[in-house]
Amino acid sequence: MERRAYPRAQLKTSVHLHSEGALAVGFSDNISEGGLFVATDQIFPQGSLVDLQFSLPDGGSFVQARGEVRWTWARDRATDGRPGMGVQFTSIADGDRARIARFVADRRELFYED
Repeated sequence: MERRAYPRAQLKTSVHLHSEGALAVGFSDNISEGGLFVATDQIFPQGSLVDLQFSLPDGGSFVQARGEVRWTWARDRATDGRPGMGVQFTSIADGDRARIARFVADRRELFYED
């Protein structure tokens, strides 16, 4: 049974994160209206509030959002060898959330299986 509140799609783009004076850079793996997974060695603790900036392939401006680290994968726990963190959006502009929703919907149609 699917526990996710929103459908997600693969997205490979650089993500810049900032939390309490610390900076991290990583690459997204997947995204939904609710958040994204960032593959990075610079993992913030679960519960950390982070400011994020990333782009979508729609030619628009950078998406800027605030989120909370909900879960982390250390290198020794990551099944594919990629450490990182799942970030849930806590504050994001309505227009950016709509852009993400369109991106995910377009990808779901592209990869539709019967």
